[in-house]
Amino acid sequence: MPYLNQKQIEEYLALINDGKISEDDLEDSDTEGNENFYENGDDLLHDLESPLEEENDDPDNDPFMAGDPPLINEATANDQVPQVPFPSTSQASRRATMRGLVWKVKKIVLNSDQTAFHGDTTYPPELKDEATTGTPYSIFSHFITSEIVQRIVEESNLYSVQKNVTKPLNLSETELRKFMAILIYMSVIKYPNVRLYWSNTVGFQPIKDIMTVNRFETIRRFLHINNNEKCCSPAC
Repeated sequence: MPYLNQKQIEEYLALINDGKISEDDLEDSDTEGNENFYENGDDLLHDLESPLEEENDDPDNDPFMAGDPPLINEATANDQVPQVPFPSTSQASRRATMRGLVWKVKKIVLNSDQTAFHGDTTYPPELKDEATTGTPYSIFSHFITSEIVQRIVEESNLYSVQKNVTKPLNLSETELRKFMAILIYMSVIKYPNVRLYWSNTVGFQPIKDIMTVNRFETIRRFLHINNNEKCCSPAC
């Protein structure tokens, strides 16, 4: 259809209002039947509302709702939520204290009273005799008495049974003294690795002659002084 001027538009509108022609007459013939026209607004409103009401009655027929996954997975809905343990009061207070610390690089200045030894500096008579006529072993035995050695042997054997009843340590006082002798050797002769003392090329022969490396490591693993079952401190 060619472009209409203002007068022609007014004439067509007057004919439509009088009912002599319809809007279909204004469209090209190839578009006839493609659009649905309504006589009044009530018919149009009813046609627009009716399909929505019929389709929405059943959500299964809604193509938009049919493809949506469920909001909650039923397989995991009943699973228990893992509980995250809250820090204890002591841990929380310790962390709060650590946050408030401000570290400064500074030399510690102590007075003479803080650095002085306040213990007993007098030697007992028997130690005086050992200092003049005794041996290093006799002086060592003055501090590490037989009672202490026996206590360590008993507690170490007990601890090994507590860990594995089928594999007791079976430590003796003589073997414990040999273990202490190895420790003294190691404090004087430094190796970068403990097992190097038993090396075939650079090993230390006196230690190798005293005890095997496996036995030394076993004693070191089970060495104990107190009974864990009777110790109340968490550090035991």
